[in-house]
Amino acid sequence: MDQLEGYPVVDLTRPHGFLVWKGKQTSIASPSKLPEGEVMICSDGEMFGIATLGQPSQVNLSEFEREAH
Repeated sequence: MDQLEGYPVVDLTRPHGFLVWKGKQTSIASPSKLPEGEVMICSDGEMFGIATLGQPSQVNLSEFEREAH
């Protein structure tokens, strides 16, 4: 995990960084554990801002697919 201006960087694929910035996406799915607290949200090297990530929830794949649609 890289650091940018003192914040851990969460690099999301497009368009997810933009969607988080606009408030249209309020959760992030990741196969690896993400840091808790303030992080810098980026996509393809473009910074979108600082987000505060809470404690992660574990979801099984079928539940994730059902909620994603």
